[in-house]
Amino acid sequence: MLFRSVTGNAGLMLVLVLRLVLLMATSAAEESLDTSTRTPPSVPMPMRHIQPGKTRGHNMVREPGMRYRPDQYDQTACDGLKNATHGACPPTCEGLGLAGDVCPVVLRCSGSNGCSMRPLVGFGFNPTIVRAPEHLRRGGVEFIGTDRFEQNNKKVTCRNPNLHRYIRNNASTARLLLLDKGLRVLQRAQIYGGRCMRPRYSAVDARLLVTGSKLYMSYANMWGDPECRGHFLARLKLRLDAPPDNQFNRLAELVSTEATGGFDVTGSPGKLLSVRNGGVLASQNRISMELSDVAPFTEVLTVTGDLSRSPVPPRFSAFMHNSMHPIWVPELSAFLGVGHRHLRQGYDDNGILLPSAPFQYGYSYRHIFFTFDEKNRRIVRFSREFCIAALDGTKARAAPASLSSPPDACEGISFVMGAFRRDDAPASDASISFSYGINDCESALLTVSVARLDALLEFGPGLALGNDAPLPPAAANASSTKTKPPVGPYKLAGPVLQGKLRSRLGQNAALPKKEKTQARRG
Repeated sequence: MLFRSVTGNAGLMLVLVLRLVLLMATSAAEESLDTSTRTPPSVPMPMRHIQPGKTRGHNMVREPGMRYRPDQYDQTACDGLKNATHGACPPTCEGLGLAGDVCPVVLRCSGSNGCSMRPLVGFGFNPTIVRAPEHLRRGGVEFIGTDRFEQNNKKVTCRNPNLHRYIRNNASTARLLLLDKGLRVLQRAQIYGGRCMRPRYSAVDARLLVTGSKLYMSYANMWGDPECRGHFLARLKLRLDAPPDNQFNRLAELVSTEATGGFDVTGSPGKLLSVRNGGVLASQNRISMELSDVAPFTEVLTVTGDLSRSPVPPRFSAFMHNSMHPIWVPELSAFLGVGHRHLRQGYDDNGILLPSAPFQYGYSYRHIFFTFDEKNRRIVRFSREFCIAALDGTKARAAPASLSSPPDACEGISFVMGAFRRDDAPASDASISFSYGINDCESALLTVSVARLDALLEFGPGLALGNDAPLPPAAANASSTKTKPPVGPYKLAGPVLQGKLRSRLGQNAALPKKEKTQARRG
């Protein structure tokens, strides 16, 4: 009996020890999500690789020079359109809901057309970059960036060493990057910000914004507790003299913000009206308004609480979403914005993944440039839709026989996240740089001269190709709705009030059906 008792106790102790070891291993795995405290900034983050051509449900082998499988490129800008084929656009694109009622094009860059492209080495994907406020420009830091550093598109064989393997339920986290003048990564850091910014449920789709000496970040959080979920804007406080990140010394931390008109004194970030992908405008070194929706009505909310909705210009696509915080371009006398949509998706109407699709989420992305009039809160000019030529130079496999050389293909996913203007460029060479993600794997920079942008903005009131006349004042006033929220202290904007405002403004408007909102990317 004594032997049995001792044996039983030993067995119980062994079970307890094994459970303790398993618990410690699980805890270590979860803590390892904060890689910025454990990986030196100069050391690329390790990542397991999948053998080419062995992605689930696909046996297509990557061709020499290609960074991705052939089916993960769009052969033409019209891929995904009705009646389009791999090799040509349909005879006409009228009536398809496209910007300008014309077919999309491939935006190609060369040394002579006011456009250039380059990879962003050391980044993950979906990057934003801003010029560092002057007081932060020390130790070689000239720019500040963000990216997503966890792979979350299982169908993409990604070889980016700065990306972690897919870990959990698509909560691909944003991190901070300190950059030098050449946009080389000097340091990476986790972004803190209280209980809602834990590594497991942290910020995604971070977009940076600078107003004078202040640095802001908008971000989405969709996987945490109910009070943590939403689209937020907060001040981002940096301590460049802090020791390496740990629980006591934090280089980057989100703090309370004046971005909501000074009403947010609770110490928590302010909630935006947009569900995701909204843009915030800064004027005279102060945040002035939120561009919460682009189409079919342009929805704007000011820091004082005025909400307006105005129809987009004629022939502007009703399916566009906002992509970035618009930036002021004095040569255009307007804010410059970017919109996006995707023409295909890797799931059916019930959200079930399609095994034959080359991507897990939306793909065949198309963008537009547009200008925004802050005073009238309206979109004025816009470009036709375009896809960005493949960064690796991949050409279309099927091309019309009339072409002497095959045209450029486009990556299936290109997603513009932000834009900035370099202060050191001469006025005669003024250009805007757009940071964008590729195939949920890597990042690149598209730089377009202001002169080229002006030419691309071909549609709008009084423009030749647009053939669009400006609305008369009476019609303009009748088509714009302005509402003052019925409450006092007002954030940009609380979820309850947000629902009330949307309900009120939508009662008399029949809105075109938009593309189904994705849970992972807009």
